[in-house]
Amino acid sequence: MKIHSSEKLKKLKKLRKKGYSINELVRELSIPKTTVWHHVHNIKIAPKYISLLRSKIGGSHQKKREKFRKCQNFCKGNIKIAP
Repeated sequence: MKIHSSEKLKKLKKLRKKGYSINELVRELSIPKTTVWHHVHNIKIAPKYISLLRSKIGGSHQKKREKFRKCQNFCKGNIKIAP
């Protein structure tokens, strides 16, 4: 059963070759993540875009650490512990 048009799938593959991450493709094309992965997991990324894609890896871990640091700083300034 075909749900997505062949034009949309062509665009999906073209963007992946240009270094778009799976999450970016999901947002850009409004296609479920598993469907995106199914169509792009074997696609070779053009060499000039590999460094761009690698720079996006680990973003969620970095965001998590940054949020934790902000929370720690907020708590240090606002929570007083009784002796």
